[in-house]
Amino acid sequence: KEVGEYWLKLNIEGVVYDLHKRLSWFERQPQVIKEALVNMAYQLGTAGLLGFHNMLAAIEAGEYAMAADEALDSLWAEQTPLRAHRIAEMIRSAA
Repeated sequence: KEVGEYWLKLNIEGVVYDLHKRLSWFERQPQVIKEALVNMAYQLGTAGLLGFHNMLAAIEAGEYAMAADEALDSLWAEQTPLRAHRIAEMIRSAA
């Protein structure tokens, strides 16, 4: 169990590092947005998350309700609807 938790921590730290490196505005976002993006990047990989162009543009602009709608308008949301709705609500809550 300890080894698994250690690997999870390392993986999450790697995702956070990638997001800081690739999204110049990541650090300025509310904590709930950071958590939502880390969650998505953990599941999809950073490259997969970066494919959500409209959602990311809306987040950068502070349009969190629109960003949540964009997240749900995706194949990802069709394939993992419970997780997608949970994350979209996290994003929407920053509005």
